[in-house]
Amino acid sequence: MLGTLPFMAPEQLRLERAVRRTDVFAVGALLLFVLTSELPYIDNQADQGLSSDALRLAMLSRTEQPDWPRWGQLQARLDQDVAELLAQLLGTEPYERPTVERGIGLIDTALANRSR
Repeated sequence: MLGTLPFMAPEQLRLERAVRRTDVFAVGALLLFVLTSELPYIDNQADQGLSSDALRLAMLSRTEQPDWPRWGQLQARLDQDVAELLAQLLGTEPYERPTVERGIGLIDTALANRSR
């Protein structure tokens, strides 16, 4: 398992092989963190003091909960377009995420729209 645990995609948490769309999830997690100071499957209060393996298992269990990431709370803090972009980048399964090329295009479009 390679990577920084809080930014790992669900397939990495399941100890499955990373694919190109795994990186798309990591970019989405990074954007989410930059914009909200939140990470997709982290609960800052509940996760304090957990070992790496216990944290991985806690995060993994949240991938199966429909309210994680906490979109209801986060959408109020984000523009609708940005929230939709993050939802695509942070798809639970790799096939739900855009390809790397499409993800770059979506980010470019979102940035271009924000600069207008």
